[in-house]
Formats: sequence, C-alpha cells, structure tokens
Amino acid sequence: MADNLETIRSSVQGLFSTGWGTRTPIQWEQVTYEPTPGTAYVSIWLSPSDTIQVGMGSIKPFRVFGIVQIDINCPVNTGIVAITGHSDKVKDIFLGKQTTAGVTFTNMKVYKTVVGVWQRWCVSFNFYKDILA
Repeated sequence: MADNLETIRSSVQGLFSTGWGTRTPIQWEQVTYEPTPGTAYVSIWLSPSDTIQVGMGSIKPFRVFGIVQIDINCPVNTGIVAITGHSDKVKDIFLGKQTTAGVTFTNMKVYKTVVGVWQRWCVSFNFYKDILA
C-alpha cells in the first residue's frame, strides 16, 4: 500500500474500530448518520496538517502531521460516569500507540461542550507518519 493520506485515514479508522468494538455506534467521516435519541455515539474526524521534509537523498523522507478527533456524544443529564468511561477508552486506544501502518499518536486534549440534547467531549490527539516521496 502506498504511503498517502488514504493510508493514514484507513489505518487510524481501523485502529479505532477494532479498539472501540460495539461500545457505541460510530459516525464515520463523510458518511450520513442519524443518531438515535437517548443513545450515546461517537464521531471520528481526521485532519492532516503539515508535511515537512525530514531527510535528503534520492528517496526523500517526509513527515505528515495531523489531528484525530473523537467526539463522544452522550445524552445531556445522563451523568458523568458514562462519558468519562468512553473518554478513558479513547485514551487507551490512541495515546502513545501506533497503527500497523506507522501512524503514531501523541498529546491528548479534551474539550467539553453541550450541543442541543448532547453532552459532547471532543478528545483529540496529534499524529504523525513518515512517508517516502
């Protein structure tokens, strides 16, 4: 498989899908999804950012950086235990881990908000992957 953004996306989604299992439904990026009222679900988003050259020679190595974000959506007023449990599971899947394609995750951040009837925790990680041009 060639090193490209699709390799990164499918590798990250595969890691998450395997680690998350059937814990809640997953809303995949660019796939239509209608949440079930009162049922927790998560969304996964990948945002590639910078690419820098990290070496010289005839085979030029580059490092692709980006962010993966998991939005944990629980119904408002269902208590904090469920959403913190989901957040801990997301941390266990990504923080300090690497996919089989060599995507490495670092630096967990959490942002909390309420969106309509959903309590949302946005859990994000920086990632990087070395590729050859």
